[in-house]
Amino acid sequence: METIRIQNIQQQLTFGLVDHTVGNSRTKTTTKSSTSDGEHRTTSLILSQEDISANGTKQTRQDDGSHIYTCYQPSPTRKAQRADGLRDIKMWKIVEEWLDIFQEVDLDSWFLHAGSLLGFARGCQMAEDDVDFAVPIQWWGIKQNKERLEGAIRRRGYRFRWSFGAFGTPGKFGYEESWTKDSSHATKIVKIDLFSVVEKTESYVWSMWKGPQGKKTAWPCIVQRQKVVQAKWYRNNNTEPLLVRVPVPFGPAMTSLYGPEWTKPFPGTWRWDVEPFTVGSCSNNLKDVPEM
Repeated sequence: METIRIQNIQQQLTFGLVDHTVGNSRTKTTTKSSTSDGEHRTTSLILSQEDISANGTKQTRQDDGSHIYTCYQPSPTRKAQRADGLRDIKMWKIVEEWLDIFQEVDLDSWFLHAGSLLGFARGCQMAEDDVDFAVPIQWWGIKQNKERLEGAIRRRGYRFRWSFGAFGTPGKFGYEESWTKDSSHATKIVKIDLFSVVEKTESYVWSMWKGPQGKKTAWPCIVQRQKVVQAKWYRNNNTEPLLVRVPVPFGPAMTSLYGPEWTKPFPGTWRWDVEPFTVGSCSNNLKDVPEM
């Protein structure tokens, strides 16, 4: 099994990846990092041209050839630690709670999506008050699945964000649920979005609801990916990791969602109903809606 340790030392450095291949293009990169005892360690990585290698990566390999990506959240400054520590711990527990929910209802095909995937890929960090998960559309189509999931969610104190609960029809393209839970940090409300996705061989398709109230349309958005793999997400060196699932390679996936400059903060305000069509990969052509 192959494990990569990611340490975001500078703001502009984003992630370290291994075996992220785009087509047949693979680049072998050698990086040097300093260990705590001052020793310089040289590590060879297999990277696609789109990937960015952060300092402090470490690689081990086992005979089975499997891969696990490991991400260590960067240590905050003392000032940021005082300001954001409670929020960070709270969001960590929220994600942990949802992983327990998925396990309880035997949902093992979910993966991080949209803003949560961006936070993981760009800086190993949680969003401030929302989490995005993708769930294959076929799973939603089984009535018992939805009923079990809703029961497990409500037992943990969540409620639908909207009175009608969701967009679309379970098992149909465009279905989406949004749940909320009061947070103990400040006055923030934590929001969890569950997106249904149609999985293709080298991509997945999610939907962006847009249009006048009462006449919204689910527009197709295509994310390039080759596979979904397990990742270990550490809050710090003293905690057990969250075992999350992420689509890879990150380069094409994140470019699909946020454009080629996804590693940098977006200049201005990211408008959820505009930029996905102008910068991301959402389409205004309903002919791009995948066949079910």
